[in-house]
Order: sequence, then C-alpha cells, then structure tokens
Amino acid sequence: MSDSALDSILDQYSEDAKKTQKDYASQSKKDKNEKSNTKNPQLPTQDELKHKSKPAQSFNNDVNQKDTRATSLFETDPSISNNDDSGQFNVVDSKDTRQFVKSIAKDAHRIGQDNDIYASVMIAQAS
Repeated sequence: MSDSALDSILDQYSEDAKKTQKDYASQSKKDKNEKSNTKNPQLPTQDELKHKSKPAQSFNNDVNQKDTRATSLFETDPSISNNDDSGQFNVVDSKDTRQFVKSIAKDAHRIGQDNDIYASVMIAQAS
C-alpha cells in the first residue's frame, strides 16, 4: 500500500480524524451563527427604512444664492504635438448658461417631482 493510501485511510477512520471532524462541524456552525448576528454599519436599520421622507425643497419662492451651484463649460486645449494629448481643460464661465438654468429651475423641479426624475438631469440635457 502506498503512503498516500495509508494517509487517506487514517484521515477517514482514525479517532483523531473523527474528533477533528466533530470539532470542525461545531466550530463552523458557531461561525455561521456569529456571522448572521453581525450588522453592517453601512446599511440602514429597519427603523431608518420605515421613516423615509422626501428631500427638502432647495428653494421657496425665489432661488436662494446659497442653493445654486456655479455652472461652467469646459474646453480642451488643442494638442501642440500630434502624439501628445495633454488632457488639460480650461473653464469657460458662461453668464447666459447660468441665467438659463436659473430661469428653468423651478419648472424643472416641479416636472421632476411629478415624473419621479431628477431636475438636474433635465437641466443638464437642456443646457
């Protein structure tokens, strides 16, 4: 008989192997119970899920300056050499774009609430 055959027989039928198998089974059962009791701190609790609320309005009757974000356009600088792409951006501030966004903000918010979509997505597509 080869050594590997003897080792497998001893592993299967020896008293130490049976004891080890029982210890392993009881330990794995204990580990499974411990894992189910641990809570993920990143997930909301059941109480938090029950008390969901709609987000607060970002404006009342007029657009508050602190609630608006600056809108900018980006231009890429042309590459000087044919093989080198610098990937640099210049920010071009546009007063017309900012006025347009402010003029449609209330309507976009109302339409977004009615149709369950984000107003910012509509504004970005319209700009």
